[in-house]
Amino acid sequence: IFIPKNAYDSIHPGDTLISTRKVSAIYLDQPLKRLMTLACLLKPEAKKFGTIFGPISQSAQPEMEGLAKAGGIELKYDFLSKEDNPVSTLKPVVTESELFIAIPDHAILNKAIARWILYLSFQHKIPVIGFSNAYTNAGAIASVYSSPNDIGKQAAEAIAGWVKDGNNSIWDPVYPRYFTLSTNPAVARSLGISLPSDKELYIQFKQKEVMADDK
Repeated sequence: IFIPKNAYDSIHPGDTLISTRKVSAIYLDQPLKRLMTLACLLKPEAKKFGTIFGPISQSAQPEMEGLAKAGGIELKYDFLSKEDNPVSTLKPVVTESELFIAIPDHAILNKAIARWILYLSFQHKIPVIGFSNAYTNAGAIASVYSSPNDIGKQAAEAIAGWVKDGNNSIWDPVYPRYFTLSTNPAVARSLGISLPSDKELYIQFKQKEVMADDK
């Protein structure tokens, strides 16, 4: 548990090893659809979303573009490596967007660009959707992530189902089932965005997620 999907995939790239030695995972990452759902919920009128792909997250570009297209949203994006100037890469994307979604990548790259994402977005009055509570506290309008309690609960349920009922779905690597939403009311006020309470937001989010899954 608490392993990024790309790290798990790099260790277990195929089914051969998994079939001879049972290994599974509950990823640390959130499904991209969850980030998109939160973005659409908090700024439904926005039709231009921005994001930056790093060396790891660049593999998510096709899925992200597909989600945006399905929602009638234009995705503004660029690619960034550790050698690039973050400001020159980020600024055109941020200024051409109505909302920015931060996608996790290398930890070093995450730290290097987070402050620039938040600085530029605040400067241009663009809300940011983050992927951790630290992102929210630093200036994102909201974040979706899975806490240790969230993932621990899912792991316990999976193990209990396997031990008691022989449920072999435990061997299917999965994204977190449970998640936490955090918001920054002060940032929302400065951007003129009305936020519901965290409890109300969670209920609205779950309803929207169910509706999206039913389509």
